[in-house]
Amino acid sequence: MTHLFAEHTEAQKSENKVDPMAIQNMLEEFGLDWYVKKEPMVIFNPSTGEPEETPFFATVRQDNRTKFATVKSGYEVFQNHELAELVHRVAGKMGHKVTNGGSFNGGGQVYLQIALEDQRVANDLVKRWASGINSFDVTTALRWSPETNTISCRNTFWAAYKLMKSSVRHTTNMREMVERSLRAIEELQEADHSLFEVLAKFALEPVKRENIEAVVQTITGVDLKTTQKEAEEKYSTRSLNMTRDLMDSLSQELNSKDKTLWGLFSGVTHYTTHKAGTDKARDKSKALGSLYRTDNAVFEMLKELVYA
Repeated sequence: MTHLFAEHTEAQKSENKVDPMAIQNMLEEFGLDWYVKKEPMVIFNPSTGEPEETPFFATVRQDNRTKFATVKSGYEVFQNHELAELVHRVAGKMGHKVTNGGSFNGGGQVYLQIALEDQRVANDLVKRWASGINSFDVTTALRWSPETNTISCRNTFWAAYKLMKSSVRHTTNMREMVERSLRAIEELQEADHSLFEVLAKFALEPVKRENIEAVVQTITGVDLKTTQKEAEEKYSTRSLNMTRDLMDSLSQELNSKDKTLWGLFSGVTHYTTHKAGTDKARDKSKALGSLYRTDNAVFEMLKELVYA
């Protein structure tokens, strides 16, 4: 493939000038027009009632005083405007646009997304993004991650690329950060190529009842081979409700995708995108939490089937 981080012309090598208004507009559009300050933490001596310094600091959102994490003096805050400039520059180098952005957990994690070329799996159009992610609650380093969205059912999938060295350590040199980011996105696209090869195999593989049973048990813990009476005695109401919602999603996607493993996997991502967990926490969980792990656990399970 053509390397993103290839030899540039002399004109391309020169530092691009970034329009401050473009960055400001991006921050406002995606609700990221705020900054975080590292503030010293103190304790009060009960004997004297006087404050005493500690070696710790708090990361504090300045517009609403949300406190995200406790850090030490060496921690450097990477601000939203710095992320926006980085993603804007990387998108410009690639000839793409920054199209999405937002935050999770009240701003504890923030992201901006560069739209990549669409792909197809069977009859489905799948949109792709490279997501620049940063956190102020120290849950993740500044990094690049992939996301896909199947247009027919609006299902999202944040794939896990275990071997991808996509983290970008903070540096005051923006050019260096852009170059590292281009390398990371190149790795993302190489991994995406492998991902879509697997999804294409899913679309050719007929689903079996045992595949559905294995997926349901992995996600909800419920064995579909039990009778209704046995299930009501053995499993919690919550587990049975989860199973009902999951089966509705699986049925919908299997019927629209010719009863293949692609339909089965799409049923899982439909469930995790639209039904699992709570509306408030679902998007974050899909990108960084338990639903992210669920999607990828099922993906790996089905991948083993087509490569067996």
